[in-house]
Parts: sequence; structure tokens; C-alpha cells
Amino acid sequence: EAISSLGNFDINFWAYSPAVIAFQEEDDLPYEEEIIRNPYSVKCWMRYIEFKQNASKSVLNMIYERALKELPGR
Repeated sequence: EAISSLGNFDINFWAYSPAVIAFQEEDDLPYEEEIIRNPYSVKCWMRYIEFKQNASKSVLNMIYERALKELPGR
């Protein structure tokens, strides 16, 4: 189990690569925590994607790819 520190917050990134951690900002923490608690919830992923709608395409693609890996039915 790997722990990464982001600002003053500690979050469990057991399922995420270092590339994912590098893109995160403090404002992402509530969304990341919600996804850790509910990785199979489409609503959680969509809220995060809507929050990041003005981010670069590479950041959005990364979130979409993570969602596709986590959500059932793949």
C-alpha cells in the first residue's frame, strides 16, 4: 500500500500510478477520495470529469482511462 503526500493531505493511492499522482491538485482531493470510496460509481467519475472540464485534454483523457479501467463491464 503506497501513501503519497499532496500538500497537507495524505491520500491512499494503492491503485494509481505515479503519473496519475503528478497530475493531481489539492482541489482534486475530494473527487479522488470519493472515487477511492466508490470506484464503481459512474456518478462519482462524472462529477470528477465535470469538475475538470477546463483541464487539458491529457488530464481529461487520463481520468476517462482510469474510469474505464475501474468501472465494471469492460
